[in-house]
Amino acid sequence: MTKTKKITILVVVGILAVGLLVAVVHAQGMRHSKYCQRIEIHLEGNSGHLLTVKDVQKFVKDRHLDPSGVACDSIDIAKIESELEGMPLVDDAECCILKNGTLEVKIKQKCPFFHVRTNVSDYCIDVNGRQMITPKNLPDTMIRVSGDVTVAFAMEHIYPLVKYMYSESGLTKEFRRISVGSGNQINLYSNLYPYYLVIAGNDRYEPAFEKFMKFRKWDKEGKYQNRYKSINLQFRGQIVCKLKPTNS
Repeated sequence: MTKTKKITILVVVGILAVGLLVAVVHAQGMRHSKYCQRIEIHLEGNSGHLLTVKDVQKFVKDRHLDPSGVACDSIDIAKIESELEGMPLVDDAECCILKNGTLEVKIKQKCPFFHVRTNVSDYCIDVNGRQMITPKNLPDTMIRVSGDVTVAFAMEHIYPLVKYMYSESGLTKEFRRISVGSGNQINLYSNLYPYYLVIAGNDRYEPAFEKFMKFRKWDKEGKYQNRYKSINLQFRGQIVCKLKPTNS
């Protein structure tokens, strides 16, 4: 091997070694950054995209919560989480600082279960049975509740009713409108037939719906169901049906 070739090889090896050293140092610096480089937001759960990353970013900016450029060991993680959990549509917030200096934020959104609207109030009950604000873009398939219903009644009685309805295939597809009348009587309006179901305002929904499903199985062609205005399931061992007016 000539002297020139040896020199060339040594130069190439030297350049590669220096490049490798620089890359390693840079990578170490990124993995163990002393300062926050940026904030990264992730939305978890399926809640129909009621909350967006832009919403959270705006909240972070308005509240001056972005720790970019701040020393990692001086960032108050608990305060950021607490502030984020104060957002009306946030159920839980979890933050952690990654080795590369990124503040990772994981947001679990609240998920509305049904919507309540009366003459004096407008709110939702979430999947955990808690009151929450009404989001702007509720899906059309959301169950709507109206009438003489308090927040306490919605949480204690309507919530288990809707929960039961979701457990039975088809009920939430047919009955999406509920009203509460005097004496806590609950009416469920069918979007397939002209009648509404009447059930008592208590937690014994299963026997009532069992009677209704037996009745529906008996009238599987819907011949009689089209004649009724209401089907009352409040009474033990019987169903009381009220006919529609003859001119309707």
